[in-house]
This record gives sequence, structure tokens and C-alpha cells, in this order.
Amino acid sequence: MILETIVTGPLQENCFVIADEKAKSGFVIDPGWNHERVDHILKHYGITEVTILLTHGHFDHISATDHIRRMTGAKALMSPLDEFLLDSVGGDTAIMVGMGSAKPFRIDGPINENDEFTAGEITLTAIATPGHTPGGMSLYDGKERIFVGDTLFRDSVGRVDFPKSDARDLLKSITEKLYVLPDDTIVHCGHGPDTSIGYEKEHNPYTLHPELLTGGMGSFL
Repeated sequence: MILETIVTGPLQENCFVIADEKAKSGFVIDPGWNHERVDHILKHYGITEVTILLTHGHFDHISATDHIRRMTGAKALMSPLDEFLLDSVGGDTAIMVGMGSAKPFRIDGPINENDEFTAGEITLTAIATPGHTPGGMSLYDGKERIFVGDTLFRDSVGRVDFPKSDARDLLKSITEKLYVLPDDTIVHCGHGPDTSIGYEKEHNPYTLHPELLTGGMGSFL
């Protein structure tokens, strides 16, 4: 299995390339920026069949999507509940952080809870984890790792001060959808380092003390 993390853009967003080397097929998860680096990795490993999976619709996670789609012929999939965020690509906030050159795009199809996506021997299952955005999705390989976007970070959680964010939904997603996974499950976060389910259950201040989040105190990104 191939797994590469690419830290992209001014907001240091984590894009992931996960692929089956024998099948030459795989996934690009959350191509936020720096499409040329993603293209380099795909060509380096000879990955010829790609699906783009978006954990949520914030511009720092999706702004390179259309570039990669045109380079590879890939389809881009995301929860329809986050389609209202697509126009933020190239918008005022993106311009402010230096990501204004990307153009808005439309997704090719949905990601719904329990959808499965297969590339060779890799299967990723979608788990709905709303809160940071209404359509937040995590992608679980069923064995040892999960890609959570901005739902959960090492020692922190996603922001809930955006339009249509919801602190209670976020906490429910983490405690009822993620924390039920095995403790040694590797958590690939949308920003910052990897963590594990067991570590966050023991150390994450926002889930140990939910009032920190529901009381309006800050979170990460």
C-alpha cells in the first residue's frame, strides 16, 4: 500500500494519497492546494486510476480538486450537505490567505454514510461525522486507519464557529462514531500530526471537558 501525506497551502492542510501499488489505483483525499505535488506523487508511483474524496467543503481542503480532476480524469466526490461551501473556492477568505487563483467547481457525485470506495485491495468506508461542517465525512479502511478531515486533531477538534457548524454534532460525531473504533486506530487529521483514537480518548481536552467547546472557547482549525 502507498500512503503519502502532502502538506498543502498557506493553512498547512494535509492531503493524502492512498493507493494500491499493484492495481495502480487509489484515492486523493482533500487536495487543498499544490496540485503539482500531488501529480508528482501519482506519476512517481504510476497511479493511473484515481478517485478524489473530499472529507468536507472548506476551501483549504478542496481548492486543487479541479486541477487534479483535469490532470487525471478522476471524479470528485463529497457530501451534498457541503455543496454550499464550494463557492468559497477562490472567494474572499481564500484571496486573503493567498489561495484566490482557484475557481469554484461542482462535484461529480455524493458521498453518503456507509458508501464504500475500493481501489485494488483498499476499501474506504464513509462515516458521517458532521459538526465542523454539516456534511463532514470520515473515511475508514476497516482495519487500522481513518481519515477525519477537520473533525478531530491531536489534542484538539475542528472549529464550530462557522456558518452551519454545530458543537454538539461535532462532539457526538467524535464520541459516538470515532471513539468506538479500536484504540490503536491511526487518525489522519486534516491539519497537524497523526494521532490515535486511544490517545485522544485519554488526552483530548475538548472531549474530556465538552463544556470547553459548547461554551464557545476556541478550537483548532
